[in-house]
Amino acid sequence: MKIRFKWENRDIPLTPTAITAKGEVSKKFIKKLLTYNNEELSFFKGGAYGDLVFLTFESDINIPWVDGVNYYGYDPETNNLLLPSHSKPSVNAGFIEKALEIKGSTQYIFMKDTKTILSTDQALPLKRDLLIKWIESQ
Repeated sequence: MKIRFKWENRDIPLTPTAITAKGEVSKKFIKKLLTYNNEELSFFKGGAYGDLVFLTFESDINIPWVDGVNYYGYDPETNNLLLPSHSKPSVNAGFIEKALEIKGSTQYIFMKDTKTILSTDQALPLKRDLLIKWIESQ
């Protein structure tokens, strides 16, 4: 099924519960995360696909702010599809979620810029040694 829609600005941004970063921005983002102590890191889950990294978290924690990262939250019309915090589709977001056949408890991030749907089912609790290993691999 193909759905055509445009992105529009939200009047009120969604509360962020996920972040993505790609390329050089992802390196800056991981370096920022390395300034967090182990207890602070324990509130995040994350993963990577090459030079694309993502984090998920509860909405009431101190999240890292880095220029160039993208923030996502739950639209009131969706259950497991995270949308850009500052943009909304011109069609009902629940319709998009249903068309994508998103079910179960896995979260998916709709990356507006790349038109990619990113599954977070491989997200792991953040550990300092894994962040360092990722930085060294880039």
